[in-house]
Amino acid sequence: MKTSEPILFDTNVLVYNQDQDSIHYKEAAFFHKKTLSQEITAVVSSQNLLEFAAVITNPKKIVRPLSQKLADLEIEKYLKTSFFIIIYPNEKSLSLFTGLFKKYHLGNAKQAFDLFLIAIMLANDVRTILTANYKDFEKFKEIRVVKLYSSKKE
Repeated sequence: MKTSEPILFDTNVLVYNQDQDSIHYKEAAFFHKKTLSQEITAVVSSQNLLEFAAVITNPKKIVRPLSQKLADLEIEKYLKTSFFIIIYPNEKSLSLFTGLFKKYHLGNAKQAFDLFLIAIMLANDVRTILTANYKDFEKFKEIRVVKLYSSKKE
């Protein structure tokens, strides 16, 4: 059952797939396996990879952070595999961002990064995001949000 609609893996999905101490590790690993078996079309943005590097090496965020060298190896896997499509900001991204910025009130400064991620998605014709941070994205009507975990675990 391969989905034809691409789905962007939010940074937390990438982090949870590496962090076996996380309560969301199994769910993240499940979606990664579905990608490797080509059941879903997975997408990762350059922004996700930058955020992944910042989080996965931070001892304040992860119980057992990766060294910079190991984090680089993990990022290289995403860049070299054919199972994940990497998307980048393009000439449409910034104009989409400014349009979204005018349309939506942001609750905090961090949401500007979420908004730019949405702009990158839209500029690359990606309309669905898989995330553990459902509430960060639910108000944006331009995309569909899929929760990483079931509501039973919330």
